[in-house]
Amino acid sequence: MPTCLLLDVDLPGQTGLQLQDTLIEKGHEVPIVFLSGNSDISVCAKAFRSGAVDFLTKPVVLEKLDTAVRSAVAKAEKHRQFKLEHASLRLRYESLTDEEKAVTRLVLSGKLNKQLALEIGVSERTIKKYRANVLEKMGVPALPHLVRAMILLHGNDAVA
Repeated sequence: MPTCLLLDVDLPGQTGLQLQDTLIEKGHEVPIVFLSGNSDISVCAKAFRSGAVDFLTKPVVLEKLDTAVRSAVAKAEKHRQFKLEHASLRLRYESLTDEEKAVTRLVLSGKLNKQLALEIGVSERTIKKYRANVLEKMGVPALPHLVRAMILLHGNDAVA
């Protein structure tokens, strides 16, 4: 469920910025809206560099707080959707055979079916079959969508 954290910069013991750093180190990607009664620009800048959604000064105007929380929750939902899509793509990619994965890598390098067939040592018809299988298993309608999926999975190295 999408969520956010309202965090005062001046927590007793550990500061809000230290807690933010701890959460990041532990892999918790919770959007944070900071609140502060007396912070300087450097504290605000550090919070934003580390991913804070907003930084509000006390006393907080409720409309601004509402807007900041809604923005943080929307960011959390977008991240959740991305993670779900990534996990789904990973499962679909893992369903490919080794041959289909090899053809996918070569297709993404921009080679034609004839070139792929020569490189792998199979017929052009077999390459076409592998490509069709890859598109079907990956749940994409065409090559541009496959490129997008591979970039999501493997970064820009997928098409290098």
